[in-house]
Amino acid sequence: RIRHYGILSPSNRDALRNIQKQLDVPPVPKERTKKSYLEICQENGWEIGVCKECHCQRIIIRIINPAPRAPPFLLMRMGN
Repeated sequence: RIRHYGILSPSNRDALRNIQKQLDVPPVPKERTKKSYLEICQENGWEIGVCKECHCQRIIIRIINPAPRAPPFLLMRMGN
């Protein structure tokens, strides 16, 4: 991927911060804070807790976490 080369590579973070300072661009924070999907929706103005049809309040019954990915399977064996 392109982001792994040049000034965007992880090994050049200090150089990228220096370039951002020279261009008067606010630097990217060193640590990103994890936000819940509810916080992200509130920041963007998405009302996920309200029904679009009747405008009634929705109730969260259960949050389903994503299932783990299955291991890859071998399509063809070579050299048996």
